[in-house]
Amino acid sequence: MNSFMEARRYQHLNQVGEKLTRVVFRQEDRKRLKIIAEEVPKIRSLMEELLETIDVLGSSQELEAIRESLEQVKKGETRSWDKYVDELRKKGEI
Repeated sequence: MNSFMEARRYQHLNQVGEKLTRVVFRQEDRKRLKIIAEEVPKIRSLMEELLETIDVLGSSQELEAIRESLEQVKKGETRSWDKYVDELRKKGEI
């Protein structure tokens, strides 16, 4: 299915969904559904962050790298952001 047909199908499904919500749901229900729909992207983002955190916590290699970094910070072994970016550029990493 090409992208134009997909867009039309999506638009049609949205229109059908809107008609159904007008018939099935009361005004108060529609307000609540709208609030929920607005919050779904935020919830999805939080879930992705939680999954990433769990992934990091499950990796002994990543946890060790974090510990080493914290020790470097305690020892004052830090550099400015600009210096860090310059080093990455010199290495061809950015």
